[in-house]
Amino acid sequence: MDKKSVLCRSSDSSPNSNIKYSLKPGVTLHMYTSSAPCGNATLKKFAKMTREKFIEMDVDEWPKPEHGPINGHAIREGQFALLVKKDPFAQVIQKEPEKDGANPTKKRKVWPANTSDDWTPPGTTIVQTGKGSLHSCSDKICLWNCLGMQGSLLASLFEKPLYLNTLTVGRKLTQCICRRAVCCRLSRLPEFPSKELEESYSINHPSIMGTAVYLDEGGVIEVDNENRGQDVRFHSSKCWAWWPSICDEEKDTTDNLCKFECIDGATGFLFTEVESNDSKPPISRLSTSSLVSCFLDAYRIACGKSELDKKPSLKLDDLLTLKKEISPKHESVKEQILTKHRILRQWKRRGEMKR
Repeated sequence: MDKKSVLCRSSDSSPNSNIKYSLKPGVTLHMYTSSAPCGNATLKKFAKMTREKFIEMDVDEWPKPEHGPINGHAIREGQFALLVKKDPFAQVIQKEPEKDGANPTKKRKVWPANTSDDWTPPGTTIVQTGKGSLHSCSDKICLWNCLGMQGSLLASLFEKPLYLNTLTVGRKLTQCICRRAVCCRLSRLPEFPSKELEESYSINHPSIMGTAVYLDEGGVIEVDNENRGQDVRFHSSKCWAWWPSICDEEKDTTDNLCKFECIDGATGFLFTEVESNDSKPPISRLSTSSLVSCFLDAYRIACGKSELDKKPSLKLDDLLTLKKEISPKHESVKEQILTKHRILRQWKRRGEMKR
């Protein structure tokens, strides 16, 4: 494998089995966010907050995570609740109260947090209203901390899930609130069907740090004077993405060592200032279609799966089928977590409305 790669081939890989990879020794995963992740991490309630104390550390050092158990004293009021971003075009739905599993004719008592979203941070709402479908950043990081950051497809090529080592927040960091949001509210995972899966998947607790070095110097913009606080809605649909090029540096010029795109967040296609007569807008290299195509190319090389020469149509049902075929273990764990975990079973899944 390329010396510049952060991956190494597993010593357990044999000619008769799929090739597996892992991170090279000493390689760790870190995440920086310019502000506290939207959602639960900005919900300044249900915790006793103290003045933050920071210590200076070298660039290659970080504190050991010290995450103690959280007393779930206000779960019914939304202490651990999942939140989604409000979508002005979403169709509001009214769900019937869940019925008790032991007594199907008896309806469960509805928790106060599930009846109204007047307690949620600006721009977010509860899952039950149907006012949004995209989960908050806090929820997504929380899910990564039990399933890993690699996703279902790449899970087929890795020995074990890839977990965050650190999370660094630029602004609005409250340690106890952030810990609750991104990992500690999970408490524990449901039982898995095999010991192998129990040993591979766990709740990851990354080191959470603050920094005085900001990604931008523009400061915090308050968009609503009546409801002050972090608002997860943006007034522009332009999304900028940047990543290092994988091209050969010896053949590439300095200007081409990085790639960037401007994506229209409202459509998912590349943003264009001039309208085109083409029937299909340009597709981003970061779209689901492009990334799945890249994965299939890598999977064929790693595993020699010629039956994947015919690419899926990438309709939702086809993509779900592909994930179950290639990563059955990971999909099994995800199904257990999203259906049986007391918090994550509220997760709004793609295709849910269709079903």
